[in-house]
Amino acid sequence: MSTDKGFRVKAGEARFGEHYKMKGVTLNNLDVKISGTDTKNDLAVFEQTGLTPNGGPPLHIHPFQDEWFYVIEGEYLFQIGDDKY
Repeated sequence: MSTDKGFRVKAGEARFGEHYKMKGVTLNNLDVKISGTDTKNDLAVFEQTGLTPNGGPPLHIHPFQDEWFYVIEGEYLFQIGDDKY
């Protein structure tokens, strides 16, 4: 089931009103903006608020999904294969 009606989720808010903490990884907040249930699992969008100095997501892979980042403030180190950006 997908969402047939448009919706808006403001900055700092979560789609269903629940802020997630990335326990054991960082102290960062993760807010769902667009859920897989909105798109028949074709897309999910998250807003991450970094609260851990030098603490972004750990090195990981998604074998079946694309992942992209839009960094508003600060710096991140990204690695794709052996290349680092």
